[in-house]
Amino acid sequence: MKLRHLHPSLKSLVQHSHGRKWMSYEELNTSIPDEMVHPTKIDQLLVLLDSLSIELINYQDRRIRNGDQFYAPLHTNLKFKRDNPFMTFGLKNGEELIQEQAQQESEDGEAESANTSAAPGHDGGDGLLDESEREAAIEEVSTKRIDDPIRMYLTQMGTIPLLTREEEIRLAKKIETTRMIFRRKVLESDYAAMQAVEILQQVHNGDLPFDRTMRISTAEENAKEKIASRIPVNIATVQRLLKRNELDWEQLEGTRVDKATTAEICRTMNMRRRKMATLLEECCLRTAKIQPLLRKIQSINRKIAELGRELERVRKHPERYHPEDREVMEEELRGLRSLVLERPGDLQERTVHMERVFNE
Repeated sequence: MKLRHLHPSLKSLVQHSHGRKWMSYEELNTSIPDEMVHPTKIDQLLVLLDSLSIELINYQDRRIRNGDQFYAPLHTNLKFKRDNPFMTFGLKNGEELIQEQAQQESEDGEAESANTSAAPGHDGGDGLLDESEREAAIEEVSTKRIDDPIRMYLTQMGTIPLLTREEEIRLAKKIETTRMIFRRKVLESDYAAMQAVEILQQVHNGDLPFDRTMRISTAEENAKEKIASRIPVNIATVQRLLKRNELDWEQLEGTRVDKATTAEICRTMNMRRRKMATLLEECCLRTAKIQPLLRKIQSINRKIAELGRELERVRKHPERYHPEDREVMEEELRGLRSLVLERPGDLQERTVHMERVFNE
């Protein structure tokens, strides 16, 4: 994916983010067009952002970063009444829109009041409570004992404002895009890919129920049969890619290689990881089956960090530790590194990215 091929709204966001070196998920969800909310295109976009050294961050983290916030109207093919940009993004130029809107509502209200007061048989009221009366009524009900749970539920729900149409679309789009990014971030880990292959193999062998393990699209005809036929082929390819990454990892760990060779091997391994994630996504594992893989990677990352700190203390104070204890810790650390096929710093960075998009 090239920058010039992007939709104008997304292209403007990428150019703006390139200068400040970060992009929030909220900005991405707003600017990305509907046709790009697809696993393959999301992957291509992530590769482009990585090549431009653009970091995806949480919406709240933007406050501690340098650079102005990017604003663009929600880009979607759906037609609906747009929200006020000041209410959504806090734009300064939105204050004028609010004042104009309030003035217009005031004029409309005066005209309606004049019409209703002139109408025969009308007492001038619409039968609705104003804000102060509504709050007083809620407070009066809440102070009384309510034995009816349905009435209590409806009373409490009446205090929560409904989402606007634009807020609904924003949230739906955010869920879709961040879920795709989360799944891919996890499945690009060699350890997670191995675990996913085991789950798919169990489904193929009939040891796990197909419907509870796989995502099946009701809109696609014969979706279950297509996924079932795809599983054994994709599993075999992913296993071959995993084996190649293991061989490259042994080369990195076992021999001394220069920085250029190391960078090339790491680049090749990352390309295979993206390919594995794509093949596993085609098999449509449920997100509920991928979330536990994140927790396992977090546990391995914590254990590697703990061993690293312990070995650092051993190097500083060798007289306090038995040589066999040191050998055991080093052997355990090598085993964990060979399990994830990543160095501690790379694993830590990957885990942070996965946690960030999961929380988003």
